[in-house]
Amino acid sequence: ESGGQTGHTYDISNKHRLGYSEVQLVQKMIDGVNTLWKEDKEILAGKLIPATPPKAMAAQTNGPFPEIKSKHSLVAKYVTKDIWEKLKGKQTRTSGFTLIQAIACAVEFDNQHC
Repeated sequence: ESGGQTGHTYDISNKHRLGYSEVQLVQKMIDGVNTLWKEDKEILAGKLIPATPPKAMAAQTNGPFPEIKSKHSLVAKYVTKDIWEKLKGKQTRTSGFTLIQAIACAVEFDNQHC
């Protein structure tokens, strides 16, 4: 992590990482990998039934302005009705990614900071 910017590329830190040392963050990643490995072993042994993963939000365009549940998020602050009307029909050229997919965390959950 550079902590700075070069040209038009900016380094943005996730709010949940701020205030932790690199050692703490690496340990959190190691703990997560170990948890996944343990769960995978339990699934393979038939001791754990895997959860059905949630479906990703569809790549909708031109829909109505969504209810933003995370009221204190950056999405709630910056995705206004005017911005929504201007960008709701846009898709990325490479993967067809849409604005509704980009803001899904704040639309679907009420505790996000995205």
